[in-house]
Amino acid sequence: MGFLSQATWDNYKSIIREFNKDDAGEQPITWLRFIGNVSRYGEDDNEQYDTIILQGLCHYNYFRSWPINTPSETGEVDKESLLVYFSKEYLNELGYLSSSNNFIFDGGKDYFKIDNVLYKAHGDSSTAQANDESLLTFLILERQERPTGFPINP
Repeated sequence: MGFLSQATWDNYKSIIREFNKDDAGEQPITWLRFIGNVSRYGEDDNEQYDTIILQGLCHYNYFRSWPINTPSETGEVDKESLLVYFSKEYLNELGYLSSSNNFIFDGGKDYFKIDNVLYKAHGDSSTAQANDESLLTFLILERQERPTGFPINP
């Protein structure tokens, strides 16, 4: 027998969901979801993105377990500067969770724009674990320079 009853776990889940819905997770995040790159005549790259506005909770300069350091002539630049939490219930309502309860995004092709800064996902994980499910998911975002020929102005 555990220390927490099912009623206590249910209360915990309710608090986390309500907090994320009503008090946190309200910063607009533009998800540039990759939808294709084949042009009509098969020439050049024709990258296309859906623009989807999500609401999330941002932690700036917080997560340091997976360093993203880039060597330069003047030293290493740490590009890891943002962690974004999303409610799994919220993502599920929008249809962005897989059957295994994971956020459906393409880490290699999708971009995220927050406060006019362009980011790319560098990892994701579930969090806020209750006794039977995780309630939140987070993305570790790496700041990006605007790629050459990028079709959307960050």
